[in-house]
Amino acid sequence: VAIWAGVHITNPRPSGVVAMAPGSRGHLTITAKDYLSSSVPTGPDSFSMADLVSLLPRSMRVAIVRGASDGYGAGDRQIVAAGAGQVERFTIPFAGHSLKRILIARYVIEQAMDWVLAPNGAARAASN
Repeated sequence: VAIWAGVHITNPRPSGVVAMAPGSRGHLTITAKDYLSSSVPTGPDSFSMADLVSLLPRSMRVAIVRGASDGYGAGDRQIVAAGAGQVERFTIPFAGHSLKRILIARYVIEQAMDWVLAPNGAARAASN
């Protein structure tokens, strides 16, 4: 939803997006499959995250925050490529998709937020 909001909210326009464990596709409805984490959305109301990222203003940065063992990261390469330099991936060690109960998550999320809000051209503080 964060990446979708970055594209569709224009007044006021967000300065950046921190996407917490996005899939390669998303949708704005909650289904039984979502609760079971059993499939990627494919219905007519679903959308590609890479396609959305390509629609963002070039000045808007996107940080993808993902657990190291999150099985939904397969689409990250396409999302990063679609962002052409405006997307970075931040990895939380020892975390899965839900990012629950991982104390180190706070520090990685703070790094992601700092990167998103940094002036254009600022280098990333830590590499993953």
